[in-house]
Amino acid sequence: MSRLPVGRIRGSRAAKRPERRAMSIAHVSPPSEAETPATGEEARVGFSGWYTLAILTTVYMLCQIDRKVISIVAEPIKHEFSLSDGQLGALTGLMFGVPNAIMLLPMGLLIDRVNRRNLCAAMLGLWSAACAATGFAASYVHLMLARAAVGATESAGASSGLSMIADVFPKRLRPVATALFQSAMPLGTILCFTVIAWVGAEYGWRAAFIAAGVPGIAVSVLLFLTVRDPMRGATDGPMRKDGDGPRRATLAEGFRFVLTNRVALHYVIGPALVSSASSGVLLWLPSFLIRSHGMSIAEAGYLLALTSGVITAIALAVSGPAAARFAKGDDARLALVPVFTVIASIVFAAIFLIVPSMTGMIVALCLFAAFNYLYLSLGYTLLLGVAPAWMRGTVLSIELIAANLLGYAGGPFIVGLLSDAIGGQQPLRWALVSILALYAWGALHLWLGRRAILATEKKAA
Repeated sequence: MSRLPVGRIRGSRAAKRPERRAMSIAHVSPPSEAETPATGEEARVGFSGWYTLAILTTVYMLCQIDRKVISIVAEPIKHEFSLSDGQLGALTGLMFGVPNAIMLLPMGLLIDRVNRRNLCAAMLGLWSAACAATGFAASYVHLMLARAAVGATESAGASSGLSMIADVFPKRLRPVATALFQSAMPLGTILCFTVIAWVGAEYGWRAAFIAAGVPGIAVSVLLFLTVRDPMRGATDGPMRKDGDGPRRATLAEGFRFVLTNRVALHYVIGPALVSSASSGVLLWLPSFLIRSHGMSIAEAGYLLALTSGVITAIALAVSGPAAARFAKGDDARLALVPVFTVIASIVFAAIFLIVPSMTGMIVALCLFAAFNYLYLSLGYTLLLGVAPAWMRGTVLSIELIAANLLGYAGGPFIVGLLSDAIGGQQPLRWALVSILALYAWGALHLWLGRRAILATEKKAA
């Protein structure tokens, strides 16, 4: 076999070196204008963006159903397992909120590092399976373990969705997009308190959990097959050299940002306190209607579907565009809205909890439902506005940890303990009235958050 001259081989290799060098230079050249993320005003949201929002809203709606189904069937569970209100509060709140809060931090770090679509789809399938498995529980311990599994896996639902939405919608559309996303809460309430309540009334509480969990498995497949994970920071303008694109937040950076940024700090603490009061009231509301007003499971479910479902959905759909129009791009003006809505929630909650007549209770409950959730979407909007794109998942997870520890873990459990401690006639009623103090505390932090926004704007000017 003949051999090629060594010099020719070396020459051919040398001839290829300029080509390789040229390829290397081309590889590291700056991105073209088409590859550079559009600014907030230039970005356009097409069909795929709105479809992504619709699927993520559906995921969050299923999240709401799976976490709330226990409230509508709490009374039959209490009687079957002979539970006190404190034990029932631990089951509905503590065993969900603590695992959820523990998992939020690692989930937040993952959201800033991995494909968010894949993570959200996997967690949706897991928490749906855990919810369905609750229907097979044979003891109070089994119920607690299943509830803890739902809480732990649901930790990726809201933060992954909000993080993706912030990268799909420009700043001017984020109040609308987050309000539509938060409409999943009342939509989930409608389905939970109508369809799932009917299943529970007709076929028992075990069937209710199975009916609530199974649909999420199918939606997890749809999410995985039809939605793309958007480019991070795509609606925030060209990536800065300090890393709004390739950087990934560490846990220490996330906590440092929240603790040193006064706006972020107040919009973490304020919504968490309001969430504690809101969760305490809403998760015990079916039991309150059954005990204090003599309603059946189905009757309580239909009333809550109307109030916390239909009315809240309409309020959220209207509040996003209305708040954006009122604010006119001014965050300080936008920050006035959640303060007002929380104060209104306190007033109407006190009325429907205290008034003895059925008519007065229903009217006040409708007004309470119109205002109760509005602080959430606006609070998230303001928090997202100050958090860097590469840190949003971590910052949102920190906020959700506070909301879950004080809210789902603390609120219902505190109400249950207060109800056992108060005793006598109508202990649940007065336990619910007592927890309204947390609404006022949260409103104070929302007001301080607005003052921090004004101070930041004044300093920047």
